Formats: sequence, C-alpha cells, structure tokens
Amino acid sequence: MIGLIITWTASRTSRATATAAASHNAMRSASGRAGAAARFSDIGILLNVTYTEHCTITTVSQVIHDHANPHGNEGGMCEFCTQHGDGKKWYLEASNYASDLETDLERRGYMVDFVTEFDRRMSRNIRLLDIVKASPKPIRKAVRSVTARSQKRDHFGQPVPLEDCEQILDIATSIVQLPCVCRHFAKQPERGYCLAITVNPADGALAEAFRDYDDGPDTSAFQRLTKEEALAVLRRCESEGLMHSIWTFKTPFISAICNCDLGSGCMAMKTTVEYGLQVMWKGEYVASVDADTCVACGACFERCPFSAIAPDASRRAVVDQHACYGCGTCRSACKKGSISLAERALTPAVATDW
Repeated sequence: MIGLIITWTASRTSRATATAAASHNAMRSASGRAGAAARFSDIGILLNVTYTEHCTITTVSQVIHDHANPHGNEGGMCEFCTQHGDGKKWYLEASNYASDLETDLERRGYMVDFVTEFDRRMSRNIRLLDIVKASPKPIRKAVRSVTARSQKRDHFGQPVPLEDCEQILDIATSIVQLPCVCRHFAKQPERGYCLAITVNPADGALAEAFRDYDDGPDTSAFQRLTKEEALAVLRRCESEGLMHSIWTFKTPFISAICNCDLGSGCMAMKTTVEYGLQVMWKGEYVASVDADTCVACGACFERCPFSAIAPDASRRAVVDQHACYGCGTCRSACKKGSISLAERALTPAVATDW
C-alpha cells in the first residue's frame, strides 16, 4: 500500500544514508543522535532531509514534486482522464480493463503480494504512519508527495457513484465477489464487499492470491456474479452507507470495486482521512444541496467520511466542495432527495481540485 524511506540528520552529525532495513529504527532527538530511518517497504525512493539543531528543515533532496498546479490539472479534467481516458472518464475506458491477469506476470505478482502480505504490511505501516503524523510539516509534505507518486504508479483509488459503477459493470465481463482484506485486517465481519472486475477471467490469479488467506479459504467458493447480481451487492452497500471506489493494480489497469467506510477498517480511507496521505483521489463529481428542500435532519453529516458537509446556522446542510470527494454517500443518506452530484470539471470552484 504505502512505502517510503526517510532519513534526517542533526546539524552536528554527518549525513546518514537510509538503507532498506527490514524494520524501522526508533525516532531519535535531532540534538542528540544521528537521526532515524523509518522504512515503508513499497516505494523504494530515498528521501534525504537535513535538520539543523533546532529541527528546522534546511534541505530536501530527491522529493518527487507535485504537479505545477497542486490542486489538479488545468482545463477541468483529472490527470487520469487526461492520461488514460481518451477524452472521457478514465474508468469508463475499456482498455483499462484489458490486461489479462493470467498472463501479465508483473500485475499478477503485484496482486498476489498485495493480498498475501497485506496484514503484515499494514501492521507495520500503521506504526510508521503514526511516526510521520507526529513529524514536522515539511516532513509530512514530503512523505505525502512521494506516497502520491508511488500510489499513482501502482495502486490508487477514486470514489465512483452507483450510476458510474453500473457503466463499469457493462465493460467488465468477469465479476467475482471476494473477501475484503481491509475488513480481515480490522477483524470486521466479512460480507463480500469487494468485487474483482476484469474483461478476462482471473480465476488462477485470484486462487493464488487467496490460497493461504485466512487459513486457506475454499477459493472455488468465490462467487462469480452477473451484472444484475453485482448491482444488487452495490445497492446493498449503498444502503449501508458504504462508499464505492475503483482501484488499479499497476495503473492504469483496473481490477476492483471496493465498498467501505472508516468503521469497516478501510485502510485507504484511514490513510487519507486520518493521516493526510494521498492514496485515493477525489472523484469526478462534487455534491451540492438544495437548501429549499433540506429538512435539516443531519443524516448526511453523519454519513460523509470526509467531513465535507456540515450544518449552517439553521441546521441545513452545506457542502464544502473543496473537501468533497464526490462519493455520493451523503446523497444516499438523504431521504428527501435534496443532495445531487454535479460534474467536478463543470463546477468552476473545484474544476481543477482533484
């Protein structure tokens, strides 16, 4: 999921070089010892930071910079649509589902490792994320930049509303209901919230990935779904307040629709919301509220995982569109139909905010 090597040194010490150690060293004070190295295993990018004696950043080298416009692309189209969408929403481009997991050994190996190592990797990464969260702001910004670069390359997500999920299911010819690795890690009940979506059957790759998962489930029991059955699963998830998101396994190839919330233990959402690192990007939509029909019930406030909707002085819902990820969970919570989703690219205030 997330990986990084960080090195920093005090001004009175020589520059230290981080190594790919199997585990991270404890954080040490900048005025004392020679610094620390915190290893996040997956990125493999070295970030060198030099501290003065008072922990002021003096240099940052090898930091992968963000786009020239830090909030998104000029022209109102997300970078993934620009690169992989052929002029439309990138996740509705059929070629992004075309890689065959049975024969693409790089992607297959990545997916197998992702599943088999998930619990071990997440246990370690949570400890390291706590270290980063307590670090000075320049360190956090550098970690965010490097993490975003890695996620975009290998495994990133984007919220997708139900109506777009339906179009995705029109593209996929193989839909398989899978155990949720996040729920397993968080020790939450398993209810088949994840869908593997491909244009070619991936039974062999899925069986390999889950062979030793949870003491070896019967992979023959993974349920193959029709489009109608998959939509029923997604509607059930929507009624439970879960967010739909699309995920790549080696970008731009899409392999899964996940349905999750913070309470279910979603690690991507937790990393984004609680730690401020970018592993998922804002969706193609943004929510808005019809103040005339809003009855101030508060259901949408409780539902939004990104704290993007809040009451005004009269308790009616107001959306902070810059914080909104366009997932539509607030819309599904609204019994009055007062919330709608608009195209982000056509909403001037946030057209370049991804």
